[in-house]
Amino acid sequence: MKLNTFKTLVIGSVMTIGGAVLPASAAERLHVNVPFSFMVGSTKMPAGEYNITQSENGMVMLSGTKASAMVLTVPADYTKNNTSGLAFTANADNPVLTSIQISGAVSRDIPNHSAERKAALASAR
Repeated sequence: MKLNTFKTLVIGSVMTIGGAVLPASAAERLHVNVPFSFMVGSTKMPAGEYNITQSENGMVMLSGTKASAMVLTVPADYTKNNTSGLAFTANADNPVLTSIQISGAVSRDIPNHSAERKAALASAR
């Protein structure tokens, strides 16, 4: 009984989060081709084409043919720029996606995740 309740809560949560990713307008979408593998949080993303969708509440969904990821972002700059792009930080294993800019939307940063913090602490010692 407890297991069924837990599954229902998880499925309900996923459906709620999925609905939160819907953008307010088409201006909050971006199509990119990333020629190298990279990390989004703790998810490894292979090189390839990705559709990026950003919601007003900071949820960003990256979806490609081989992998998808969802990440919560924070505003990096409250001015809306007319440029689009991704920013990465070098990591020992893979580049890490750190920032997303979609033309006409506020620039968003991806907070430093625990895997990055552990790597930074280990290299500082």
